[in-house]
Amino acid sequence: MKKKKNIFSLYFNKLKDIKEIHFPKPIKNNTPNYWTVCVFVNIHKKKLKDFLEHKNIQIRDNFFPINLQPALKFGGYLKNGNDNFKNSIKIYKNTIILPSNCNLKVSEIEYICEQIKTFYSKKIL
Repeated sequence: MKKKKNIFSLYFNKLKDIKEIHFPKPIKNNTPNYWTVCVFVNIHKKKLKDFLEHKNIQIRDNFFPINLQPALKFGGYLKNGNDNFKNSIKIYKNTIILPSNCNLKVSEIEYICEQIKTFYSKKIL
């Protein structure tokens, strides 16, 4: 967990000043496990994903909302199946998960951050 927290901290410190990206706010009296590095991307999510993939940086969308998963949607497993789960959908549509494998080197995380900064510097958009 310490290594994952260090990875998160490095991303946070390198990307916190980019106005188009926000990190989830900590929840009071709660300790995150830092399993993933999830960031909210206010604009150009698809373009950012394409740009990073072109730079051989593999990112992914956040988890697909459970209410939209076909296996659960129609099987009666959702208690509130008629609810639109707007928060889950908003999070899915507006977040990405950055690479956070424990074997990532600091130099690799710095490279990822530099590419994100380059993208949002308006040179790419």
